[in-house]
Amino acid sequence: MRTLAVAAVLAAGAPVFAAGDDENTRDVYVSSHGAWTARATVDTFEEREVAWYAFHRQGDDGGFALTCRVGDVLSFDAYADNMFINSIGLAWQQRQPIVVRVKVDDYPVVEVKGKYPNTIASREADVRKLIAELTDGEVARIRTQHGEEQHTFVLSLDGFREAAAWTLGKCGYVLKDRKDEEEE
Repeated sequence: MRTLAVAAVLAAGAPVFAAGDDENTRDVYVSSHGAWTARATVDTFEEREVAWYAFHRQGDDGGFALTCRVGDVLSFDAYADNMFINSIGLAWQQRQPIVVRVKVDDYPVVEVKGKYPNTIASREADVRKLIAELTDGEVARIRTQHGEEQHTFVLSLDGFREAAAWTLGKCGYVLKDRKDEEEE
C-alpha cells in the first residue's frame, strides 16, 4: 500500500468523468460525504470498475470531480453539461494554459495551471498543491481565466476529505493528516 500525504498527492491525468451513463460505461453511486458524492464508473462490457471519483455538483449543469482511474491516473476537473457552455476555456486558444486561482477560506490564493477544455490542475505539482489546500478548508473559491473568458465557482468542502480519501484509496493510496505526517 502506498501512502499519500495531504501535502503530496500524485500525478494529473486526462479527464475521465462521465456526466452520466452511456453505452460503454455507467456511473454507480457509492456514498455521500457532506457536499461530495463518491461514485464509480463501470465498464459495461467487462462489468468492472475503471474509475472512481469524488464529485461536487455545481449548479444545474455541471460539477467538479477528483478522479482516479485504472493505471493510478489522478485528475481534478470541472464539467459543464450544457450545450452552450461545455468547457472552462476557449477552443481557439486551447494550446494556452487555463489560469486557475483557488482561495480556500481566508488562506492566500494558490495559482495552478489547467488545460483546455476542463482540467483544473494539469501538472503533478499543481494537483498536489490543490488537493492539499482543499482537504484543510471549508469553502473554496475557484476562478478560471482563459483569454477573455472567466468563470468563478464556490464549492463547499464539507465531506471533500472523506470522498477524496475513498477515491485515492481505490488506487491504493492513503490520504494522511498533516499531524500524522509530522509524528513520523
